[in-house]
Formats: sequence, C-alpha cells, structure tokens
Amino acid sequence: MSTIAMFSTYQPSRGFGGPSRIFHAREVLEAAGHRVVHVVIQANPASGDSRRDDIVRIVERPFGARVDHIYNDVDLGRRAAADERLSARLANELAQRGVDLVMLEQPFLVETAERVATRLGAPIVYSCHNVEYRLFRELERYVPDWRRSKQRSAEVRDLEVRATEIAEVVTTIADTDRQLVLDEFGVDSVVVPNGSTLADGDVPAAARRVDFAFVGSAYWPNTEGFAQIATPSLAFLPPTTRIHVAGSVGRELLRNPVIDRHHSVNVSRLELHGFVDADELRRLLASANAVIVPVFVGEGSNLKSADALASGSPVIMTEKATRGYEHVLAADDEGVTVVADAAHFREAMRRSLGAPPPDGPIGHERRDRLTWRRRLAPLVDAIPG
Repeated sequence: MSTIAMFSTYQPSRGFGGPSRIFHAREVLEAAGHRVVHVVIQANPASGDSRRDDIVRIVERPFGARVDHIYNDVDLGRRAAADERLSARLANELAQRGVDLVMLEQPFLVETAERVATRLGAPIVYSCHNVEYRLFRELERYVPDWRRSKQRSAEVRDLEVRATEIAEVVTTIADTDRQLVLDEFGVDSVVVPNGSTLADGDVPAAARRVDFAFVGSAYWPNTEGFAQIATPSLAFLPPTTRIHVAGSVGRELLRNPVIDRHHSVNVSRLELHGFVDADELRRLLASANAVIVPVFVGEGSNLKSADALASGSPVIMTEKATRGYEHVLAADDEGVTVVADAAHFREAMRRSLGAPPPDGPIGHERRDRLTWRRRLAPLVDAIPG
C-alpha cells in the first residue's frame, strides 16, 4: 500500500464542493489501506478539516500585486513554483513521512508537485476536474479585463499539458471529460465521478415547504447561471414566491448587474441564507418544492448537481448540469426535469409552483448511487502498484 501526498490549493472539508471531494477521497483511499497526507498550498489562512500530519503552506500575494480573480489559482501556483526552497522543504517533510506517490488535484500546482515527486522518486496521479483552459477562456467573456494578457488561458493549457505528460495515471470526473482529455491531450483516463455528502444518511422531514432552493459558491458559473434565468427579471414568478439561496453565491447575486438592474423585483423573491452547515442544508433542500441547478456556463461535472439529485426533492436542471450523472439519471430520474435553455428553465419553475409536493422523499435509487464511497471506488483501482 502507498503513502500518498495529495496536492491541492484548498484544504479538505467534509462539507461540499472540491474540498469535500478530496476529504472523501482520503477516506476511501485510507479504507483501502493507503495513507494520505494532504499538501495544501493556499494564498490565505482559510480553514478546513486538515489533520495534524497534513502540510499547509501559505504563499501570499505580494503587496500591491494586481489581482485577477479568475486566475487566482494559476497565480498561486506560479508563486509556489518560483520558490524552490518550498519544493525542497516539502520533499524533505514528505520523505520523512515515507511518501511514495503524489496525487495532483487540478493542474495549478503541477510545477511544484513535479519537483517534489522527482526528489522523492514517486509517480504522479493527476486528478483532472475539468479541461480548465476551456473554462477559463469562457469565464473571460463574463469577467473582461483589458489588462489581462490574451495568453492567460494558454498558460493554463500548458499546465494541463504538463500534468498529463508526467502523470502515470490520469483521472477525470465524467465520460464527457474523459473524451475531452483524450481529444485535447491525447491521454486516456479513469473516470472517478463526483458524489454527494447528502447521499449518506436519511432525508430529514421537512418542517415547512419552500418554493425553490438554490445552492452554490461565489463562483462565476453559479452567478451567471442564475442571472440567465433572472433575465430580464424574476417577475415571471408570483410576488409571493421565494427562492432560498444558500452558500456564498448569495452576496454575489446581489452584485450581479443583471440582478441589480431590477433590484426590488428580484430581491423581493430571494431569501439569502449565506453559509449553512450540512444539517441545515439537508433540511433546506429536503423542504424545497424544487431544487434548481441552472448551469449554462463551464465544463466538467458540477458537485451541486449531485447534491440536488441526492436531496430527496424534485430537481430542475439544465442539460449541462447532468454531465457526469447520466448513468444515475438513467437508473432513477424521478422528479427530475431537464431543460435546454433559460426560457424552458423559467417555464419549468412556473409549472412546479402549481404541482403538489411529493408525499415524501423521492429518488431513493439515485441517492444510493451518489454516495462518495460508491462514486470514488474507481480511484482505489487506479492507484499504481
């Protein structure tokens, strides 16, 4: 069995999003007999569920340096790569822990991870969450900046090329991504799909019913997706309708020019909860007449789709939001409405307001299929040796 150093730009967390994926990857790998050490290189002292023997290093942005929020992780990786002493220290600490395998989550730390792996004589597994340069190129349209080099997305592609070149094994999160990686980089991969923390445990009884629930981080595809269904405004919904918004996406929605253009109409139909813990999120989603997943921008497979499908409630989602969950929906699509565009999304929301709520939780089969233990099982078989 291996001792694995898992490199990422965020700490593991048992909650949601990318941090949840690496948290559960650690659990699944250690249940199979491996040992995992997280190596977290981040720009600020954000917290998580790291353990005492994990390594967390802060690589701060130089004072006065220009910030391009889209490329934060790329710039962080460049700063880390420029610090050769950091790589040497990491290699020494990991050698003392007996690390014999390096896992790289996303391509941003590839230069540091390669340098460390070379010192250790360890193979690399590259965990590809997306064809990142395509996503960055698309995001640039939504967050333009005249000071941004036109070559920035090409920088990201170079990182991805290098990650696929040096990796003994590449994993992707959906069949569509597997084909994209093969087409773009000429490398086949093992599909290790996303799961949901909500799939473990029972669906809580709903204390009260709410119209809609929307969950997300302050990530541009989340705000842009919601903005598309709110164009020109949320006036297509009755004034008494409430969309309950959880996560840091809420404050970003209020800053979005599309939402702000009809501020009174839109805000009157939103109820912002901010960050909520796992139990509260379970209750909120379980109480929704429909959980909405308006994904119109981006690549890859969305973790919020897994949470919606595991919520026990009806779901309205775009075709893009189903990527990575095709087999799950083929087995159990009870209460799931899939739409092609924003107009059909709004119509599905209107219809759901007149539909009677289900008598109890729905989608039992897909919940079972979306547990992290089941979804990450291919990762164990993908580990070299």
